[in-house]
Amino acid sequence: MKQDENSINQILKSVPKSSAETRKVIEIIGNTLILCDIHSPYHNQQAIQTALKYTSKLKNIKNVILLGDVIDFFTISKFQKNPKYPNLQFELEITNQLLKIIRKCFPKQRIIYASGNHEQRLTKWLWTHAEVLELKALKFQNLLGLNELNIEYYDNYTLLHHSGSNMFLQHGDTINAGGINAGRNTLIKSFENIAFGHLHRSDQFIINTIGKQQIKSFSIGCLCDLNPEYWCYNNNWNNGFGLIINNVFQNKRVYGREII
Repeated sequence: MKQDENSINQILKSVPKSSAETRKVIEIIGNTLILCDIHSPYHNQQAIQTALKYTSKLKNIKNVILLGDVIDFFTISKFQKNPKYPNLQFELEITNQLLKIIRKCFPKQRIIYASGNHEQRLTKWLWTHAEVLELKALKFQNLLGLNELNIEYYDNYTLLHHSGSNMFLQHGDTINAGGINAGRNTLIKSFENIAFGHLHRSDQFIINTIGKQQIKSFSIGCLCDLNPEYWCYNNNWNNGFGLIINNVFQNKRVYGREII
């Protein structure tokens, strides 16, 4: 016997609620500075000074995006630890100092801190230490004093979208960015205008669609040490940062005190 629409509707109401989460999209408007892969306390002091000196003089910067891997969290990584490296307290203190400097350079701007795979080291460590998981003192925002600095924090499941340029901003690990042609590979995976960190090198790729539109992908350089102990030769990294000015993305490279 054919069931009527009311009967079907009653049956469908019993479909269990899904546990899947909906990805949040954070909209960003206006001229924007993008800094990523600082890897404090293994940062490049000169590169950060050069980048902040240049960008703090720019007019009408509305947003500063810290696009992941701002802190290294080497101490709680899965890798073997050389005892000569700084401890976790030192990592947190130096990172907090850097965040305070960035806030002083941009006192009125909106600052967003987006998680990268190194910030996820803390999350994974806490998952394996359930007995301290709910301690408020161990929340990421509290460890780095983000609330006091008026810095917004979003995990790596959140999408950042710059409305004017129609460009997504991601750390890069969430889209498996990589390969020799990083810009091209990421564009093929995302099918969106995108700027991303994670690879520590500047790269780009542009596709012209059949409708005469352009889709652009940009890999942003890092602000960390270019010669870490674990990969000190021929890593092809470069220091750099990103800018979106008047809705146009600029991929900047930093060489000592020079910016190209």
